[in-house]
Amino acid sequence: MTSPKMVALMVLGLTVAMLLSGPARSGSARPFDLQSLAAEIGHARQEKPASFQAIARVRQLMPALDRKKRGPIAVVTPLLASLGSEALLPMLDELISDRSPSSPWTPSTRVAFRIGLLEAVGKLRDARSTPALQAILEGPDSDPRVLRACAAALGKSSDEGLNAVIRIGAAPGPRQLPALSGLGECRRLKVIRALAAQLSADPSEEVARTVARSLGDAAAAWAWETPALAALGEGDAARAEAAQSLLQTFVSYKGAAQGAAETSLLMIDAPKTLELIEARTSKYSSVDGDLARLAQRLRISPLRAKNQDP
Repeated sequence: MTSPKMVALMVLGLTVAMLLSGPARSGSARPFDLQSLAAEIGHARQEKPASFQAIARVRQLMPALDRKKRGPIAVVTPLLASLGSEALLPMLDELISDRSPSSPWTPSTRVAFRIGLLEAVGKLRDARSTPALQAILEGPDSDPRVLRACAAALGKSSDEGLNAVIRIGAAPGPRQLPALSGLGECRRLKVIRALAAQLSADPSEEVARTVARSLGDAAAAWAWETPALAALGEGDAARAEAAQSLLQTFVSYKGAAQGAAETSLLMIDAPKTLELIEARTSKYSSVDGDLARLAQRLRISPLRAKNQDP
C-alpha cells in the first residue's frame, strides 16, 4: 500500500519534471559548454589581459582583507562587481582553476574569495557562466555558503541553469539545502512553484524551514515592485501561490519551520493572506491561537500599512 508521503514525493517528482520541461530555446541560441568556455577564456586572456590582471590583484589583496574582516568572512562582492562585465571571463577562469594558494590563505580567505566571485558572476546573469557554475555546484566544493552562492548565481545565469538548480534542490543530499536556499534569489513564478512543490511533499523540518525562507525571499513584496520583476507580470501570482504554500506549512509544522513560514508570510504580504487565514481557522482548530497571532501581525505590519496608503 502506498503511503501518503510516498504519494506526495511522486507528485513532487512529476511537478518538478513539468517545471523543467518548458519550451526549448530558439535554435539561434548559442550553446555553451566547458570546452567552448575555456576557448573563449583563452582568447579573452590574449585580447583583454587587463581584466585578468584586475582579478589577480584582488586575489593578492585577499589575505589582508581576511585579516580585517568584521564578520565570519571578508565581503569582496562589491569590489569584484565594480569591475563590470569584462571581468566575467576572468572570474569564471578563477573559479574553475581555483588558484587559492595554501599560504598565507586561511579557509575563510578562500571561502570569501569564491563567494565574492560567485555573487559577482551572478549579478551579470550571463549564460556563458552556466556550465562553469553547474560544474562547481556538482563538484568537490563542500562549504554550504559557497554552494548556496553558486546555486543562486547558476539559477540567474540561464533557463538551463535554473532548471539545474531546481533539479538539485529536489534531490536529497549534501547539495539540496544550499540549492533550495539559493533559489530564493531566483525570483520567477517557476521558482515559487518548484519550492511550493517541495513543501507539499511533507519534507523534514530542516528542508521545510529552508524552503519557507526561500519562498519569503523569492516572493518578497519589495522585490516584485522593482521595474525588472514588475515587467514580468508574475508578481501577483507569485505572491499568492507562495502565501498559500507557506500558510499550509505554518499550520502543519511547529518550531523553526513554522517561524520561518510566519516571517516569510509577513515579507510577502499577499493581499488575500488574511482571507486564507480565516478559511483555515475553523479547519485547523489546534492552531487557532497561532493563526490569530499571525493575522494580528499582518494587520499591524508596517509593510501592509505602506501598501494601503492612498
